[in-house]
Amino acid sequence: MRLIAQPTLGQQLGKQATETIQARYSWNIISQNYLHHYQSILGGGRA
Repeated sequence: MRLIAQPTLGQQLGKQATETIQARYSWNIISQNYLHHYQSILGGGRA
């Protein structure tokens, strides 16, 4: 009900959610994480 009564709150939450997802789950971030883990397994980096 609160989001219906306050549409700008819904817009803010949606924008923040989108930014969080892009920051955590973009392909660039995912590939960096995989590379880091592979390097640590192979002894070429720190975990």
